[in-house]
Parts: sequence; structure tokens; C-alpha cells
Amino acid sequence: MTADHRDSSWRRARCHALWRHQGGLCFHCGCAMPDPLTQRARHRKRLDSATIDHVFPRALGGLPEWINEVAACRSCNAAKADRMPGFVELWRLLWLKRETLLPYIDTAPDCVAVLREQKKAPAEAGAQV
Repeated sequence: MTADHRDSSWRRARCHALWRHQGGLCFHCGCAMPDPLTQRARHRKRLDSATIDHVFPRALGGLPEWINEVAACRSCNAAKADRMPGFVELWRLLWLKRETLLPYIDTAPDCVAVLREQKKAPAEAGAQV
């Protein structure tokens, strides 16, 4: 059986990877979040708990992939809900994921196209870079 985004252990590991990539800080507000792998189940519902946020919401066609995912505290993730990302959020995402995205994206509309699956950065599509 392969792990996917619905698997709890896979989600915690993915959230931990995003959390580490961001230095343990929320993408939106910058608050420090506890490590998702060290939290007990009863503490995962706290407002400062790390969650996976899709910058371009999946409900609006965003990719369920690393390039569209950030670690956000539960409070910010709930407040954002299915709101479209603003210009500043797109550029912050570009900066955060610059090793993967910047060689293939020059403008904010290019970033939106990648996040909406209209085109994929070769590294994310499985191509050799």
C-alpha cells in the first residue's frame, strides 16, 4: 500500500518537512510553531500547531504538491480558508521555493499557472534538471 495525502503519518512527515524548510515559522504570520513530529495527538489541535496550507487552494484548482504547500499555524490556515493568494503571498512562495520555481517563473501569472497545473516546473514533473 502506498502512502498518499490522506495518510496521517504521511501528512505529519510532509508537514514536518515544510516546517523545517521554513525554519519552524508560520508562512503567514511568522509565529514559531512546535515540530509536528514531536506533538502528541491531543496537542495537534492547538492554534499554534503546524498544518499544511495550500497557497493556491485545492478547492480552486491548486496542486496538492510541495510547490503549492507551506507550513502555517492552525489559526492562519483557518483564517485563510479558500481565499486566493495575493501578490505578496505569491512572491513569498517564490522566495521560499526559489530553488525549484525561480528558474521557470518570471512573473506572478507564471506562478499562478504552475500552482493551477497549467504547467509544471520540470523538477516537479519528474524531469531531470
